[in-house]
Amino acid sequence: MSDRFGSIAINSDKKAPALQKTEPPPRRPGPSEKKQQKPGMVLLFSLVACLLLVFYFLAGAYLAPSLLKKYLPRYLHETTALDFTIESIQLNPLNFQLTFKNIQTNLPQTSASAPLLQVDSLFMDMDLTSLLRNGFVCDSLSIQGLQLNLTRFKDNSYNIPALFHFSNERTQEEIMDFAALPFLFSLNNIDISDSRIRFNDLLTGKTHSVEKLHLAIPSFSNFSFQSTNYIQPHFSAIINGSPIQLSGEAVQATKEQGFVTTLSCTIQALDLVPYFSYFP
Repeated sequence: MSDRFGSIAINSDKKAPALQKTEPPPRRPGPSEKKQQKPGMVLLFSLVACLLLVFYFLAGAYLAPSLLKKYLPRYLHETTALDFTIESIQLNPLNFQLTFKNIQTNLPQTSASAPLLQVDSLFMDMDLTSLLRNGFVCDSLSIQGLQLNLTRFKDNSYNIPALFHFSNERTQEEIMDFAALPFLFSLNNIDISDSRIRFNDLLTGKTHSVEKLHLAIPSFSNFSFQSTNYIQPHFSAIINGSPIQLSGEAVQATKEQGFVTTLSCTIQALDLVPYFSYFP
């Protein structure tokens, strides 16, 4: 087809090129939508934290005492060759206070009526940070109702075989060398009360007794450790009917001098002759 303005070819069958569709950019959430997502995340984190706290409390209050009651007597038996039984163990996971109730120690396959050692209650206020540093620190250690029954047989042997086991392998100095232990320990504010010791000497046919024993030791450790407060040293008992009391007082002098300790002793009607046979 042509016209007066020139020849222009027109093909009605040819299709025009299709336009490419462009997708709109993703829409960013507005401030209102972000605020709607935050409460959900906070709730999730709060729920997880609560579950972890509940698990920690249940594990510390129930699982840890159960494991201690099961495996601690086995470990002590392998170490000392003595049988140990523990009636109950309580652990406070919030302040790490551990309480043992009715601890009994006896010789294997013994026919003795009274146990070798019995403790009504043992309380320990432990320091968690010391356990993480391969150490053991107690801010306070309280023992109530300790009963120790010792026996010397006619062959001059005693009813504690662990003492002979260690004495045959080590010298006396090595037995008391607490600095050679593979871990650090510090027992502070040790208080032993309402206790007694009974010594049955079959070789001489005599029985010695220590009644109403009360012992207070400020610290016992194999490394330097400073506690916040210390109890005053004290010892009192009735030995074979004779009252004995040793008391002390520690006063802070200066930083260079440390503590100044004064001791006092009171002994009433104590017969020393029966004890001479036990000295070498």
